[in-house]
Amino acid sequence: MPQARLPIIEISSVKREELHKKLCEIYQNIKSRFKDFGTFQRILTDPSKHLHSIDTEDEQIPEEFTKQHIIKPLIDFLGFETISQTYLPSPTGMRLPDYVIRPEGKSTPLIYVEAESLNSDLYGKSEGIAQVNEWLLSRASKTDYGIATDGFTWIVLKFDTVSAQSKEFLKVDLRPIFLKLLNPMSFTNEEQIRKIERKFLNIHCDYISSFFQGYLEIIEKQKEEISKNFYNDYVRHVFGYDKKGNSIKGVCLLNKIIKPSYADDRNVRLFAVVFMNRLIFLRFLEEKGIVPKNLLKTLFNRYQSSGIPATFTMHF
Repeated sequence: MPQARLPIIEISSVKREELHKKLCEIYQNIKSRFKDFGTFQRILTDPSKHLHSIDTEDEQIPEEFTKQHIIKPLIDFLGFETISQTYLPSPTGMRLPDYVIRPEGKSTPLIYVEAESLNSDLYGKSEGIAQVNEWLLSRASKTDYGIATDGFTWIVLKFDTVSAQSKEFLKVDLRPIFLKLLNPMSFTNEEQIRKIERKFLNIHCDYISSFFQGYLEIIEKQKEEISKNFYNDYVRHVFGYDKKGNSIKGVCLLNKIIKPSYADDRNVRLFAVVFMNRLIFLRFLEEKGIVPKNLLKTLFNRYQSSGIPATFTMHF
């Protein structure tokens, strides 16, 4: 999923050093809790390798192991406090977010966290992002922000009221840092490590409000640019004018309409606008999954093969 350009937040070098120290501590802790070093190594190096209870000394449930030894320590490091959880409706019934967090001593921003076990598919059905989306979509939700994580990957999401879906705007993969600790001679260089650490620290409580605000400002600018480009494209394709109002050569919807004898130019222009608006609305329905993709093309192909002596609009 594409992300917006991230706002530039000045991250303290001290905070970055503290994070690196914390990640080293977490690495050593989880390594010591595996029964076999080879299994630990495979978990780190192979994202398709799932964690099982039998792999660890305490034989914890994989999700609980990940929460206790990676996710919760990082939430604490980032300066968040967990607050009393609230049941939220989902298709499978009332469920609790794994964590509801906010910066210590502050009421906002409030964030729901969905925690999965190491190497889980955060984009999978009913997991990670899907679960966060259900919570944020719920009318009982108290926030527009959520995080889906498996300990290695952290994905920050914001609910978008226009599309009624969560939009991913920050994704950080901490795995390369752990791989560097596993094998100091790995290809990951120190600048890459610093970049990952700085990116992750955007969600530290000291920076997160500025980060969210900066992100929202960027999104608003992008929306303005998208609206402007959309308007220019609309006028060009429907009426055949450029953004300065000059007539341009080529095909446009208006000059391809064959009008009946009783219609005047105003009727033709109105038809062009209504027709284009309906096509745009149909595209919206396709994107939302309300109607099948390429619906018009499917219907037109069916019409062509039907052999019925009627126009496409009369036939359907």
